[in-house]
Amino acid sequence: MTVNYNLCVATSRPWTLIRILLHWRGSFWKAVGIESALWLLLYYLINIIYRHSLGTEQQKVFADTARTLNQHLRDIPLDFMLGFFVSVIVTRWSTLFNNIGLIEKLRSWFGRRNKNSTKKHD
Repeated sequence: MTVNYNLCVATSRPWTLIRILLHWRGSFWKAVGIESALWLLLYYLINIIYRHSLGTEQQKVFADTARTLNQHLRDIPLDFMLGFFVSVIVTRWSTLFNNIGLIEKLRSWFGRRNKNSTKKHD
């Protein structure tokens, strides 16, 4: 769904960027809100189960498993993975910003062309 922000940008104030970011339709918060809520729900569910449902021996097994997984996580080059992810995101944003200029140029060209064609027919 395309979201039109022309009215917000036309009356630009210092807080316009914050207003656009908090705008719900197609917003940043809408994109990550559901995932963040699910991760928090899962985290607290595991925490409650660990603290209140598991016995002492089961908590030790869970803690040992968590430590083992944490040690194996160090084997994965996380910096490389994050660098690749950031590279993909930066490429996407730069392509988007480059295309915005193209859209404005096309709009201006079509506007001039339409204006000239209506004058010829009058």
